[in-house]
Amino acid sequence: MSHCKLDPTSPLFLLDQFSIKDLDQWEEQKEKILRYHWDLYSALAYERKKISDQLHLALLEGACKPYEFEGWQRQVRYKYALTPLSPKGSLFEPGGRFNIPQMNLEQIPSFPALYIAEDKETVLQEAGQHLDSKIPKGLSALDLSLIRKDSISIVSVHGELQSIIDLGKLKRLKPFLDLIKNFSIPKNVLQTAKKLGIKPPGVVKNLKVLGEQLLEPNWRSACMQLDVPANCQIFGQLVSSAGIEGILYPSKFTRKNCLAIYPQNFDLGSFIAVKGDAPESAVVRLDAENWKSLQATF
Repeated sequence: MSHCKLDPTSPLFLLDQFSIKDLDQWEEQKEKILRYHWDLYSALAYERKKISDQLHLALLEGACKPYEFEGWQRQVRYKYALTPLSPKGSLFEPGGRFNIPQMNLEQIPSFPALYIAEDKETVLQEAGQHLDSKIPKGLSALDLSLIRKDSISIVSVHGELQSIIDLGKLKRLKPFLDLIKNFSIPKNVLQTAKKLGIKPPGVVKNLKVLGEQLLEPNWRSACMQLDVPANCQIFGQLVSSAGIEGILYPSKFTRKNCLAIYPQNFDLGSFIAVKGDAPESAVVRLDAENWKSLQATF
């Protein structure tokens, strides 16, 4: 904020300077941008609500059933090692890729998901969110994830789900796409985008773009900076509300498979369980009968 000149012999360098007026303008612009994104989210939420039954049916028709997994991995902080299958952690902001955390309970319902990956490298990368999947010589995925080696617990799990959406089979989502590609965006939202100098928003028109949106590497920016769920989280909301038990998708780091599991939708035959010996007091199975109580104990 200062306009004073710096001594060239000083080790300090002026990186930026601005006034109180500049700060006020930035604050006003920020409020306009947040309002714009909320208006856009609300407009499309209304479009989805109008045809929610059709959207659910399209997703159910596109689901694969059943799906079994063996030797997959689940990571939690060590303090939660006795309840490694609780999904409650996903309710803390920013949540996960395919669930909505407790960010705005009055207007956006939250719902949990349990996240697992097919191997240890992938579960470490996903949990630590290291941005470069290429691991330099002499380092490990654990080093790059910036997680203390003595503060995590990784368990091997197996299970069976009655229905999942497999994002490796996008063609199965064509009926879903045919519904959402007809959504309309209000003129006032388009006009606001133009005033703000923002690229005009559009709706997904083809499967390639749908896949890109659902697997967007920087999906967290929407929910953390704009106070609205990311597109992938909204998709998870639709899948969960359709009663489907999970979403299979590739890790952005290793391209190995990950699963977002919705235990609230478990059928009587669905479960996920820890393999191998465990402490006597540990809860090592998650199913339709105990998912709610297990979440409450986390």
